[in-house]
Amino acid sequence: MLMKRFILFLMQVLMALSLVFAVSCDEGNGGKIPSGGLKIGQSYQGGKVLYVDDTGKHGLIAAPSDEMGLYTWDEAIAVCKEKVLKGYDDWYLPSKGELQELYLNRNIIGGFTTGFYWSSSEVDTKYAWCQYFSSGVQYGSNRGYTYGVRAVRAF
Repeated sequence: MLMKRFILFLMQVLMALSLVFAVSCDEGNGGKIPSGGLKIGQSYQGGKVLYVDDTGKHGLIAAPSDEMGLYTWDEAIAVCKEKVLKGYDDWYLPSKGELQELYLNRNIIGGFTTGFYWSSSEVDTKYAWCQYFSSGVQYGSNRGYTYGVRAVRAF
């Protein structure tokens, strides 16, 4: 049991470390990167900076607040795809690794509950990964259960 928990922990750490974003930086709509660079938690392009790569030009933005209500997994994906905030319409449900990054920076980003949040990562045809923000543990959960949602977008 202890070995299984240790392996699960290692998998979570590896997922968090494997965040790589190969998305072009949006220079339009006032989206220029400030001369001092971007910092985690800084307001930028419709949300708050969650992650910045080593170049300082690409990363991930978290919506400034959760979606209202609780959603099944399919509903969570749809509500993120439909989101438009400050002119940005490329929001999506975070992957398991991106959700871990949200958890690690939850106090800087702000506005999270201590409940469960969906990720877009699938376990199989009936289950998807979620994360309990009270403890940080990620679980495979039935897609029909309803959990919280926080959208993200890449820059």
